[in-house]
Amino acid sequence: MLDLPKEVRPSAVDEILKVARETRLGTHKHLRDMGWDMEFDPTEMNAFVLADANGDVKNQARKFAPAAHATAVKNGPVFAMWREDSYLAHPTGPLAGEYAPAIDNEILGQGLPSVLDQDLSGHRDISMLVIMTTCSLLTDEGVGDAAVTRLSSAFFLVC
Repeated sequence: MLDLPKEVRPSAVDEILKVARETRLGTHKHLRDMGWDMEFDPTEMNAFVLADANGDVKNQARKFAPAAHATAVKNGPVFAMWREDSYLAHPTGPLAGEYAPAIDNEILGQGLPSVLDQDLSGHRDISMLVIMTTCSLLTDEGVGDAAVTRLSSAFFLVC
């Protein structure tokens, strides 16, 4: 987000919110189509007006890989950890590859799936990166030093 010009940031955030809204509405549509009509009124959510993002900003707000490539500092470990964590979010392919029967009822994969960040130290580092980026964005938006310092202090007191 820091690589984006300040005037483009609101539309990028709004685009991320649009994706969340589309996903939520899509989920409820699929549930209704399957005969599971849930009590859900999207009126308030739909009334929230969001700015339009265009071109690269829209693509980067909707897809992590283009956003990762667009940053001035190419943070490969963050990208790799995101891929690793999201790998099993929709596990159809990974599960088929690991556990599908092969020859003579043997399965292709054995044991536990690999984990990129065994001791979660990388996750702590990413959390710290998120906090520091947030502090930078808040400072850039004119939030006072006292409030920004409270945010970073709270993180380091907990971690």
